[in-house]
Amino acid sequence: DETDSPGRSPAKGAVSVVAEPANLGIYSNAEVLLSLDEASGQWRRLPLRAAISADERLLALPSFRPQLTLTSGSGVTLDMVGPASIILQMDDPAEGPDIDLLYGRIIVLNVGQAVNHFALQIGDQRYLVELGSVDATLAIEVTRHHVPGSDPEAAPAPAVANIYATSGKLKWRV
Repeated sequence: DETDSPGRSPAKGAVSVVAEPANLGIYSNAEVLLSLDEASGQWRRLPLRAAISADERLLALPSFRPQLTLTSGSGVTLDMVGPASIILQMDDPAEGPDIDLLYGRIIVLNVGQAVNHFALQIGDQRYLVELGSVDATLAIEVTRHHVPGSDPEAAPAPAVANIYATSGKLKWRV
């Protein structure tokens, strides 16, 4: 029997497969970009051309503008305008990458195909965005405003978003 069972080691010759996180893009300019090491709780600086993995929390420091080139077949470039924090995921390849903008500003540019898709998570709301032309550009800003009298350790402050279609054709769905 080559199946893994609790308390039993794999049969001789069986190969254990550990799923690697999906590579969603690369860090493509010389600005400072940090990644959170979940195991230690420490932020580490990413080297130039570092691969960006799914579920990796990224942080752009104030006055820096790191650029991410998403390689998931999307042809989308993402400029983080610090301070900003995001998490990239890929739940459904047909919808393109998922961008969870925790706070800060990002600029999304369509640099590849004529039409590209991505999902945008702002707080607990998810949107599907279609960049409908090669020159489509979308700017998004998320701020969090503390509600007086609420416990900031119990839950994050509500997200407030400003969204600007700066050029090209865009479609937005909830």
